[in-house]
Amino acid sequence: MADAAYGQESVAFPEKRGLFLQLERLSNILCTSSDGTRSAEGWEQHRWALQQISLLVQSDISNCSEFLAFMRVFLRVPLQRHIEELRTVLCVEACNVVRSLAVHSTNRHAWQVATEWFVPSLLKLAARKGGTVVRAASETLSTLVKTSSFGPGALGELFRGCSASHAATRSLSFSVLKLLIQCTQNNEGVLPLSRYRADICRLLRAGMSDASEQTRACARDCYMTLLAAEHEIASALYRELDTSVKRALGRQQDGVPTGVHDTRRGLGEAHSCEALVTDCASSLPVMNQMESHGVPLGGGKEKTNEASVDDPSRVCAPDAADDDCCEVREMLMSPSWINRLQGARIIIRDLPRTKCKDKHAKLVIPLLCDPDSRVARVVVESLPLLSRLVPEAVKADLPRITSSLLAIISKGSGSAVCAARKQLVSAGKLFPIPVILGAVYRLLRDGDAPATLKARALEYATYLYTSNTRLMHQLAPMKQAIAQVLRVLQNCNKDDLVHQAGVTSLTALYSEAKDAFLRVLLEHLSAEERNVAFGALEVAIPHLIQESHRMRARGAPTSASGAAHTDTT
Repeated sequence: MADAAYGQESVAFPEKRGLFLQLERLSNILCTSSDGTRSAEGWEQHRWALQQISLLVQSDISNCSEFLAFMRVFLRVPLQRHIEELRTVLCVEACNVVRSLAVHSTNRHAWQVATEWFVPSLLKLAARKGGTVVRAASETLSTLVKTSSFGPGALGELFRGCSASHAATRSLSFSVLKLLIQCTQNNEGVLPLSRYRADICRLLRAGMSDASEQTRACARDCYMTLLAAEHEIASALYRELDTSVKRALGRQQDGVPTGVHDTRRGLGEAHSCEALVTDCASSLPVMNQMESHGVPLGGGKEKTNEASVDDPSRVCAPDAADDDCCEVREMLMSPSWINRLQGARIIIRDLPRTKCKDKHAKLVIPLLCDPDSRVARVVVESLPLLSRLVPEAVKADLPRITSSLLAIISKGSGSAVCAARKQLVSAGKLFPIPVILGAVYRLLRDGDAPATLKARALEYATYLYTSNTRLMHQLAPMKQAIAQVLRVLQNCNKDDLVHQAGVTSLTALYSEAKDAFLRVLLEHLSAEERNVAFGALEVAIPHLIQESHRMRARGAPTSASGAAHTDTT
């Protein structure tokens, strides 16, 4: 009997007595000697028992007052032993039982106590060689996170996993912690991580300096997620990091988007971390819908998870299925910033492998205007990748991208400002300057654009003028530039920021290409436009009228400068 096997006294279960008796009989089968699993008949019987338990617990036994007592006496040790079972089939079935309990247990407090018993065994599976076992553990841990199954005890076991002796266990633990930070951000009442900030900082500090490259990568991913979710905690931790760790974080921010490290990972570890991130990300909208009805369940993903155990290619499929694409689109439209952030990261991560690159780029580019600077920053930092993979799509959306980057800068605060400045400076290396200027002029012609945004646009145009002097010596670009700036000056007050920025732009054009500027001023502008230019530059260039008279007296410019820079357009 199970009672004798565990040295416990018999426990009576008046509620749902029939169900508990069935579970007790199945537990007795699992309590047979481990030698029974070595024969074909023995392990098949254990497998059948685990499958039946997985079905029976869908009736939600967590609301019974004897739930924890029954779990402690009859299911705790058998499930722990079968999770660590060397036979893959039994290990996977035991993981399925835990996942079924997590999904269907509505008494979250009681189930969180029971979760503590299984987390250590699941984390140990990361050290196994078989990819199926690692995926089963990853998906089970992911389900535990999604269903708010982590209580203080389970979190303590996860922290111990982050400092375990095996590198694969540490890597998987940091991946789970990353997922936990993401999910608890949307449901802060379940497990407020601010209580554990000291432990998290200590573990991340050690993880980012770990001897294992894989562990360091997972710890850095976790830190990036903490930076997005709890900026103050992450900033305080950053000041305590070693210089080499800071350099590694800087390279990760400037280069590959967060979470893309699969090329440096082992097969089993890559599957585990990838499955965790993908599983959580694709189901976050489902979580939010279920939370509105009470308990956040994860039943919608169970069929997918079971199928992925038999089909490893589905875990990291290059092209998402239509339903997965719809889920990501829902994430991008979610009112929760963490959902939008995760959706953007999924698209950016999968962009090099997907076939519909233009379609996916059009989904993520609008997030440049996201009200949350953390979401906007991720998209801003991905612009070089987008420009390399889908240059035509980015070029077609260049006006929107330029105005979005300038809008980010005009706000003057948030983590995306520096990234936006960097992208605007490097835009000239990716696209022709006339194309970029055309996008700026389109913004200047927008009557609904705020004054601060137009001022930033003029400042950016001035930067392009001064850094591309040879282009501005040509007549057509100079004519277009002066006409656009004068149109802005005609429609603004003399004392506002837009007027000052416009005067600065005209002054820069005169300084960089004097002959071309005067030629356009005299030969290609109407008398009204010329008077606006003279009035605007009266203080900045007091001798402009005299210079114009001298050029008019000379006729067409014949200087070496004018001859060298004729209109080539």
